Amino acid sequence: MIQQHTVWRIYLDTDEKASIEDLEKYIEHQFNDIMNKINRKRRSSRLTPLNSTCLGETHIMDLLKLASGLFIWAKTATVFIYERLENDSSAQNIERIFTLLKAGHHKTVRYKSKSIDELYLLILNDVYAGVTTEGRDLLAFHRIMRALIDFPQLEIIWPRPLTLGELRNLLHERIASDAEENPVITLVCRLRSIIAPDAITIEESTIPRIHKSFFDFIQDKVRNDTIFYVAPTTSTVRQVQNIQKVKSSSISGLYFKLMTCFREPGSPELA
Repeated sequence: MIQQHTVWRIYLDTDEKASIEDLEKYIEHQFNDIMNKINRKRRSSRLTPLNSTCLGETHIMDLLKLASGLFIWAKTATVFIYERLENDSSAQNIERIFTLLKAGHHKTVRYKSKSIDELYLLILNDVYAGVTTEGRDLLAFHRIMRALIDFPQLEIIWPRPLTLGELRNLLHERIASDAEENPVITLVCRLRSIIAPDAITIEESTIPRIHKSFFDFIQDKVRNDTIFYVAPTTSTVRQVQNIQKVKSSSISGLYFKLMTCFREPGSPELA
């Protein structure tokens, strides 16, 4: 437990002029980077490069307003925008993306946390449009998210961040070269803007980097009363306390012990 005297709490006013200016510079930098990547890809496909106004001042101001001063909102949104433009970089698709972002934002938001909640839900609904509560994709989402939420509690016996390859092994998923055959890789590719926003490519060695605000959102029934709600559990903590007594120097043996933390009775096989 963190002792109070070792913590220095710093409160930042995200509405200050300096904070807004910093956020504006960040969004402008991200848009320039997105345009450079998209235009390199268009040139390689012998397509006409996009004009800089396709992600210009108007779009910067729109995103700045929607972000409500939150850096994590701007970061998640810009990665989401790039993801959606990778396969369709038309001006029409750019406008569709911004229409989607604006539609998911309510002007009457009283708390800044509500703004990021709306963005997370927008991305989840966009990625999982049309899925059913019993669908394989949604079952995979719940099982993998449950593991990602519980992993920080395993630092006692696994003192470094887990890669996606190790996560797949712990969940006993099928080993396949095709990303579409691997539920873990597939989920991270779909939710890259939330789970691995800094990753250049999604592969076995990728380490998930998830902001605490998403963990809070996904486990809060009040903030997230949807099919994406993941119920909190304390079972992992108790199981870790049991298995740390029988640590194994064998990686495969440790995989077996850790795997029991995430397989609930009656949980469906995904592979």
